[in-house]
Amino acid sequence: MKKFAFMLGILALLLASCTTVYLTTVPDGTSVIFPDGTTAVTPCKIQFGWLSSRTVSISHQGFLTESRTLTRNTPKVDMVMQRQIMIDSQPQGADVTIDGKHHGVTPCQAFIPATISTANITVSKQGFLPQTSAFDCNGKENSINFRLPQNGSGRTKVSIKYENTGFPVFSTDTISNHKLGSPAKDSAECVAVLNDRQFPLRLSPFGKEHKLLVSIAQRHSIANRYTSRFYSLDCATGEMTPILSGRYYELNGTIRENSLIYASFKTGRFDYWKHDLKKPDSSPTLLLTNRLIKMEADVSADDTHILFSAYTPDEPPIPNIWMFVPDSATSSEPYLLCEGSHPAWSPDA
Repeated sequence: MKKFAFMLGILALLLASCTTVYLTTVPDGTSVIFPDGTTAVTPCKIQFGWLSSRTVSISHQGFLTESRTLTRNTPKVDMVMQRQIMIDSQPQGADVTIDGKHHGVTPCQAFIPATISTANITVSKQGFLPQTSAFDCNGKENSINFRLPQNGSGRTKVSIKYENTGFPVFSTDTISNHKLGSPAKDSAECVAVLNDRQFPLRLSPFGKEHKLLVSIAQRHSIANRYTSRFYSLDCATGEMTPILSGRYYELNGTIRENSLIYASFKTGRFDYWKHDLKKPDSSPTLLLTNRLIKMEADVSADDTHILFSAYTPDEPPIPNIWMFVPDSATSSEPYLLCEGSHPAWSPDA
């Protein structure tokens, strides 16, 4: 009888005693959720009956949620959380390689151990150029989307150069991958690689309404001819509103207040014009006409002085920066400042 009572006492002691499991995770600060809804944060210690077990849910934002059953046989649990990301591509169906190992086909999910700070993700598809990105596993992004450019036939490099009159001449060349980085010939400026019939030449912000002035080159089916036209791009809605007619190769525009200053071939050579945006149906005003082949321009904040780059058609195409003060439709001649291109005013002029 005494022996039986002793065994009962030992059993009661075992049932009353607790076991402790130490739980750590990478990263720290991971939530541990118990079945009754209570929580803890790693690193932590979890106590339960010596003869029982405890199932917990382990969760961290941006990582895969896991469940673990803890028993007295696991006095310490070290967990490495798995970063959860979505990988997609345009077009879809591309092979995904992470740190040199094939993972799957887009769209797909990937799980990267939290011990890895940066994962090199490569997406490839036949007929397209592969793209690689170093994904920051400690960042806030939980997805990555690749846009794959076409390879081989159909990829076109578009260049623009100017005749002695300033007339813009576009030339195209179908290229393969190894020719993409080749310099353009004849001092032409490589402005785009395109897959369709139109592409932006230049973008510049204006106003306080998050808008962009976009110069769009449009290829026509007749004799591979191009024209250029300005659009106002609303960055909030994506709506494109055309400006001016687009008949005279409107290029290199800039907007100050409600005036559009731009270069156009309307007179038979590249001249600067001014258009009142408050009166869209009004005729543009000619600001400057001469033999200079005019490029980029920037207008001072008070709308009184114009900086622009240009070169003389009789000389090698070395651009210089000029200053111009428009005062009428037949303005005074600009004066040369220095050699250079892409001039811009500082905020205090």
